[in-house]
Amino acid sequence: MKDLYISGIMPTYNVLSGQYPFVECIILALPLVDEMIIMDLGSDDGTKDVLEKIASLNNKIKLKYINVDFEKYKSYEAIDINFIDTMYNDAKGNWIIAFHADEFFHPSEYDVIRKTIYKAHIENYNSIRHSLYHIDRLSYLCDDVNWNRVRIFRKIKGLVSKDAIDGFYVNNCFEVPQGYVQSNIQPELYSNDITSHHLGNIFLKGRILANMRHKDVFKTQDIVRIEHNEQLKEFYNIKDVDDLKNFHFFYTYESFHPRLPDIFKGLMEMKEYYVRDELYNLLKQ
Repeated sequence: MKDLYISGIMPTYNVLSGQYPFVECIILALPLVDEMIIMDLGSDDGTKDVLEKIASLNNKIKLKYINVDFEKYKSYEAIDINFIDTMYNDAKGNWIIAFHADEFFHPSEYDVIRKTIYKAHIENYNSIRHSLYHIDRLSYLCDDVNWNRVRIFRKIKGLVSKDAIDGFYVNNCFEVPQGYVQSNIQPELYSNDITSHHLGNIFLKGRILANMRHKDVFKTQDIVRIEHNEQLKEFYNIKDVDDLKNFHFFYTYESFHPRLPDIFKGLMEMKEYYVRDELYNLLKQ
């Protein structure tokens, strides 16, 4: 693809203890990008050790460590501001794919995604919007709301990230979250067959820790998440973090259907997340 270079960027923060299947998601991202930048915000739970190991096995993976003082930020600013800084100052790509640590594109769509990015690139479109399927919620988003995600976009001036890279703006206008950067773009032309899959917190421990982290570290005012966490803690009689060691139950949703990439199926036998040796073998070049 002439003159096209794609950088993937994934923020991480204590994703190992948070039970995110982040190594699986990194492996699934690699075929789509020319480089994969993992932007760690100061993990202290062993995440960095894993990142160092996988980077040593695959030269597409680049690491950037940022020791963030979360008290200086509001809500998800620590993620969003550092993502934009990394994009402009570290990413070589003229196109960016933003990845969450529990989000992936299905391998069956790789060719469509690459061709779509190339077509958008040569025709001077600036972004691609796509549907988002929350696997852990057992729901497909309805037609009137499912075109609300932009994860793939051209690196242009004035980009701003919002809500932990859930939305991208240009100079704080509202255009990008609706699916495009320029008002004359027809996003439906480029979004028919692309779906971002959000695996979510599939371990109970991860779900509770994530809710706590969103409230205490990122200082979000997400009332639904806070209430849900209190309900989970009450239901399982969890009083503090130490109690979580007794609650490593896996969410065995029927959404783990045959179409789920094989790389995730090993999770079904696990009581809590860890990096399986076979994943390291997949990363070797």
